[in-house]
Amino acid sequence: MSDNAKKRENLQKLADFVGTKTRSLGFEDGPNGEAANPGSTYAQGINAGDTWTSTLADQEAASVKEPLNKLAGDFADLYGLLNQEINSDALKDD
Repeated sequence: MSDNAKKRENLQKLADFVGTKTRSLGFEDGPNGEAANPGSTYAQGINAGDTWTSTLADQEAASVKEPLNKLAGDFADLYGLLNQEINSDALKDD
């Protein structure tokens, strides 16, 4: 196996792992390739009738949305970069 083939194989394993984790966390890409919006989903549990409701709960829920959506975007970007590298000309066999 060539060095490039081995690198592609290892990158594919890593991309598959990142993709699996991305989906399991609810961070998968939206239909047009954009990152999902898990911040809103997770934030709903902070300010819910069966947990905690108040102005402070609203603020805490809002403080969760942006960083969580950023994290989802980072996962999607990493997955995209790995796949881009796998398909790059630099790793094609001669």
